[in-house]
Amino acid sequence: MIPPSTDKPWLKQYDPGVPHHLDLPDHTIQDFLIQAAQKFPNNTAITFKGTRISYRDFDELSDAVAAALVANGFKKGDRAVIYMPNS
Repeated sequence: MIPPSTDKPWLKQYDPGVPHHLDLPDHTIQDFLIQAAQKFPNNTAITFKGTRISYRDFDELSDAVAAALVANGFKKGDRAVIYMPNS
């Protein structure tokens, strides 16, 4: 086991067996969505209040949001905020 780092004191609070480092994939969330839409287009990606959205539909909806942002002047590197209740 790797001893907790002094510059990361929270590591000493981790339960035994919890890794202190994770190798994260070099993909964006959008990359994962595109891949899922290609592999599982009709599978359910989201169910909210009885409404089912497939991976294909979710991918198309995210493209539509991106297009709307570009149409409103957003450029690569700009940031948008989603402000809504946690539901």
